[in-house]
Amino acid sequence: MKLITEDTVRHLLRTKELRDGAPFELTQPSLLTPSAQSFLREHHIQVLYNLKKSGAAPVAHFSGQKKEPGVDQQLVSKQVLCECEHLSNLLYFPDFAETAFPGEWWLYFEQQQQWLARFQQQGAKSGLTHTLGQAPATPLIIAPEMRRRWLFTTGEVHYQIEKILYLMTTESLSKEQSVFFQWSEELLKVIRSTKNE
Repeated sequence: MKLITEDTVRHLLRTKELRDGAPFELTQPSLLTPSAQSFLREHHIQVLYNLKKSGAAPVAHFSGQKKEPGVDQQLVSKQVLCECEHLSNLLYFPDFAETAFPGEWWLYFEQQQQWLARFQQQGAKSGLTHTLGQAPATPLIIAPEMRRRWLFTTGEVHYQIEKILYLMTTESLSKEQSVFFQWSEELLKVIRSTKNE
């Protein structure tokens, strides 16, 4: 069994034997160190085992995890899931004090985080809909001293949504993309409905 370390992967990149975003095909049983797996993920390099030469059936896996026989592959890639997690973290609005929004608005954003968590777990395969839950009846009013912070934070939320949609497009996830797109459009519409104090 061949051991592949982060230094091995870096050397392959330097010598142009491997490129960012290109698959890394292994033709013999190999063990990837955790740092090598992390490095490959950071550079969007998918690991493909092609063990035909050694007599074993070919197995495709990503970041060192072999696909078990009879188990469905994950519909949404690890990268999309990580970006969804980042979006969920943005919806915590960490730059704002607890008193910045009324409690019902904090609850609304928490419901969106819960929707994202369900999306990450289920994708669109089990009938997940884009329903957001009801936006609070009272408008969200942003104080003048928080306006720039609000614009920056909501801009980051919008950017993150666009990034996820782009990744889904490149992975041909039309069903998941449709559900996520509808959810995100409704969320952005609610966010844009804020008022200045």
